[in-house]
Amino acid sequence: MKINSELANEIVRRSIAIIHHNVNVIDNNGIIVASGNHKRVGQKHGAAIEAIKKGARITINNDMEAERYENTEPGINHPIIIEGDVAITIGISGNPAIISRYSELAILTAELLLKQASEINSSNWKKRVNDSLINEFIEYGEHKRGVSALDKINKNSNVLNIETIPIIIKTGAYTIMMSEVVDSLLSKLSSMTDSNRIILLNHNEILLLPPADSSISSIIEKAELAIASQLSSFKIGVGINACSPLDIRESVIYSRSVIDVGTKSNSEQRIYCFKDMAIQCLLKELESSYLSSFFKKIVNNLVRHTQGHQLIETLELFIENNAELGKTATQLNIHRNTLSYRLSSIKKITLLDPLKFLDLLQLTISIHYYRKEHPRKKIWIESII
Repeated sequence: MKINSELANEIVRRSIAIIHHNVNVIDNNGIIVASGNHKRVGQKHGAAIEAIKKGARITINNDMEAERYENTEPGINHPIIIEGDVAITIGISGNPAIISRYSELAILTAELLLKQASEINSSNWKKRVNDSLINEFIEYGEHKRGVSALDKINKNSNVLNIETIPIIIKTGAYTIMMSEVVDSLLSKLSSMTDSNRIILLNHNEILLLPPADSSISSIIEKAELAIASQLSSFKIGVGINACSPLDIRESVIYSRSVIDVGTKSNSEQRIYCFKDMAIQCLLKELESSYLSSFFKKIVNNLVRHTQGHQLIETLELFIENNAELGKTATQLNIHRNTLSYRLSSIKKITLLDPLKFLDLLQLTISIHYYRKEHPRKKIWIESII
């Protein structure tokens, strides 16, 4: 076990508070990593090195004995062994005859703190393994690797078998979460839902799987505040209700897609819900479909008409106003009969009737393709580009 400076200093602080003698914490290479005497930090400790080699306590009774070792003072040097290896050596400075009865308290304190840290590390390691398996299942689904990952997940947890609404937290493209930020963020998020339902997918994605019957809106709101205290650039994608592993996987994919589409349409927004943007995501998928040429031909027929741009503007506003004739005519400042004439012209040119739902849907997709190539600020079209 490799000790970090935070734990080493905590051992020194607590031990000195108990025994009122200087305490050194020496790593398994014989280097002092924490000490009540800060000048000694970073130095090699000769007696500790000997204790590490022998795996046994080395007692230095006086200055003469101390001179045999490098940077060593009288005292007790006790190696603490975890899983067969020396994790650290505790050095208690002073006359062994005086400090011996106190030294056991310092050693016991160090052993307890090390054991606790070891258990936490073991728990965190198991959690990271499970997170990795969940990420693998999401990536591979029903393929062999995905099925194998799901089998392993189900042996250790039922997290993918409880109804949930997946939430993806994604940091900015150039933001990579450092371990300290990750630990702090995961700690804050664990106060909102069970830590087993918080999955670290990769260096810039965290997945939350709160139970579907919990207050999702409250969790999203609290999560946003918690993340904002740690990161300046992030997005939150909210999936749909899912109650099986494959449903959850699909909903996670929805969460990712809505972030991608939402970021392009409204980069200032932080939270995107798939149920509100399903059509936008569908249009995004259609852009790479062989059907794109079909829809482009529809709008090109309008563009080639002498009144083409006027008809496109009319159609856009008609869609924006949810096909309401009166509202559209008012906003265009034209008579309702004039609007009807223009819609009739669109029908003649495209063979699609704007007053019929399925025909209007085709015209909507066609306008989407047109505005991808000829951007223009329109409320409804901005939401899908």
